[in-house]
Amino acid sequence: MNLTMLLNMVAEGMPERVLIGDAKTGFTGAQLRELAYGGAAYIESRGVDTVVFLGGNGPGFPGALFASAYSGRPFLPINYRLGDEQLSEILARRDKPLVITDMPERVGDAETITIADFMKMAEQPASDPGLADMDPSAIAVLLMTSGTTAAPKSAVLRHRHLMSYIFGSVDFASAEDSEATIVSIPPYHIAAVANLRRLCEEHLVGKCRVEVIDLLEHPQLAQGDQILAIPTLVRKLPAPMRKIIGDLSNADRVLVGLDLRAQ
Repeated sequence: MNLTMLLNMVAEGMPERVLIGDAKTGFTGAQLRELAYGGAAYIESRGVDTVVFLGGNGPGFPGALFASAYSGRPFLPINYRLGDEQLSEILARRDKPLVITDMPERVGDAETITIADFMKMAEQPASDPGLADMDPSAIAVLLMTSGTTAAPKSAVLRHRHLMSYIFGSVDFASAEDSEATIVSIPPYHIAAVANLRRLCEEHLVGKCRVEVIDLLEHPQLAQGDQILAIPTLVRKLPAPMRKIIGDLSNADRVLVGLDLRAQ
């Protein structure tokens, strides 16, 4: 499975249900898929190899994500709080990126389009690109580390990784029409969960249980485990307790921290 199949399931199963935004002006499943078709056609016309999103939260973000998936290009969201040097270093790794941003002055010679203009282009009628059979091992998202302690590094999330994470975390179509959820999570927090799941699959098959806790809902747990920063991985068993702070992108450091590999 891949991200295009996920949106197809939603658009066909709940075409009139608002997924993003408020009830009056938000996008339904069918509308989001149409935006993805139009955005993918625009991306294809530019001949780029990566879609970069440099901006804040809003409808443009999921629009660009799914448009990237339907165009077969990796999606690279970048923390707009990064310094210019770090940003330039990240963009220099891409051969021909399309940067969707309202800060074109920060991206040098890379091709840019504003978020509003991209959404206008995505609203142009377009047909299904026909990538439902895309290789699930293809790269869906490149998540950068926070860059707070070292140069940002990219965590590769393939379509199968994302689909496994999504269907392993929520029940499809389980929420009622009257229910709403506001989600705003830094990408490197998601990267930490994805990296941990990958490490468990490679080194701890059948030997561990992973529990993801929302400290906004359970702040008392942060105090109990003396968590001072997020994301933090807490290994409770076997004793003694160990804690690792960060997005877990350094596999060797994590394995040493979990006492699975000698220093």
